[in-house]
Amino acid sequence: MKTVQFECEAKGSRPPAIISWRKGSYKLKNAETRVSAQGNVTTSTLTITATSDDNGKFLYCQADNPAIPGSAIEDGWKLDVHCR
Repeated sequence: MKTVQFECEAKGSRPPAIISWRKGSYKLKNAETRVSAQGNVTTSTLTITATSDDNGKFLYCQADNPAIPGSAIEDGWKLDVHCR
């Protein structure tokens, strides 16, 4: 097993974006979030330990501006896990 970090950044949101993570349909809650001093850049770092069961699953990062309903944008990555 290997621990890997993923970073997601949302720029320009006022108020600061709320960033959430999911692996497939499962919501992940162990991310660390930082907001810039100016308040318009939110960075979230997720640390996961990938296993062979994660191979082929998708990891998603979603940013929402709480003041604008329906403003969510997301990005995702297909996990390619190599195991012995």
